[in-house]
Amino acid sequence: MDAVAPLAAALGDEEPLVRSRAAKALGRLGGAVSAAALEARLGIELDPSVVAELRAALGWAACASLRLRAPASVVLQPTARTDQRQRVQLGTATLAVRA
Repeated sequence: MDAVAPLAAALGDEEPLVRSRAAKALGRLGGAVSAAALEARLGIELDPSVVAELRAALGWAACASLRLRAPASVVLQPTARTDQRQRVQLGTATLAVRA
């Protein structure tokens, strides 16, 4: 049975604790569908504790997808040019991506 669909649906529950727990579970599962559900909810979530859990879950989802053990962190670092670069740290690897 695919656990992503019911967990994604639970992101819309009226209780913040249920939404937080669903986000955490989706983050641990990883995958594109989980990440898409987390990102979609992040765009509309109003509860600060759930927003924090959604952000953490997106980091875990990235790690799960790449089979890493530590959550990913994203840091925006301005460059000397007019653009910005995102430094994505995944475990011990660091990737630079243009924003």
